[in-house]
Amino acid sequence: MFNWLKKPAVTEKVRIIDREPWEITIEEWRANPHLCGQAETVLKSPLVIQMLRTLQNSHPSFNVLTNTNPNDRVVQQCRGEGYTMALQDFQLLAKHIKPDAVLTPTFENEDIDPKELDEFKRQNK
Repeated sequence: MFNWLKKPAVTEKVRIIDREPWEITIEEWRANPHLCGQAETVLKSPLVIQMLRTLQNSHPSFNVLTNTNPNDRVVQQCRGEGYTMALQDFQLLAKHIKPDAVLTPTFENEDIDPKELDEFKRQNK
């Protein structure tokens, strides 16, 4: 009769989301010293060094824009910034960073005077 007063049974379960190994973020990569070590080895390869230099020589900011409107210049600037960021991110894969320490919450009991609480509520209406 009074089913609406009963609390529903909790049926939620933790669902694990599997990701492929190549779907990690830059931060996750850089937190792994093994992956950073492998990236550092690869980036020291003469072929990879030449490839990076080739990419840097082909930077979009080297293109000269003539007779263009301001919007085209903005688009070109954004392309250049994105290109620079991509090259930097690629090189940063070899730099290990320690992940931030997990903060544990510590809460103290707060002794609040009821009079102070009433005063605070009155002032913040």
